[in-house]
Amino acid sequence: MTDPTPDFLPLTHADQERLRRCREWLFAHVAPEGQDEARKVEGRLTLVQTIVSSGWVERDDAFAMEALGVALGDALADWLKMEWAVVEDEDGRDVVLVVPGTTAVLHARGLVVRYWTPGEPFDAFALFDATCTSVEDVMRA
Repeated sequence: MTDPTPDFLPLTHADQERLRRCREWLFAHVAPEGQDEARKVEGRLTLVQTIVSSGWVERDDAFAMEALGVALGDALADWLKMEWAVVEDEDGRDVVLVVPGTTAVLHARGLVVRYWTPGEPFDAFALFDATCTSVEDVMRA
């Protein structure tokens, strides 16, 4: 029987570069004078909400969906004191958010694409709140 505990590894240079490109794409949607506000938790959520609700992206644009997930992940990391890491398990390798000191992982980069149905209302704030509640429940367990 294999150990189900995932192995957490630090981000590689390529992982860090991918996250940087996602953030760069996201903040390209913000005027220079709004950059500081957009980098706060509420600003990131507002930006994700605006990009999705305004129809600036298609759900099948994999990079855009990943970038929106990174924005949501960064907001969660700031709010819940989570960290980006690499997890290797029986399913392969992925860049995820981890709760330090636990084996809890959150596949944040895929959150938006998993919970957004085109033609249906999307609420980045509700997704953030629900995810925070789930993570906090795991942290208390």
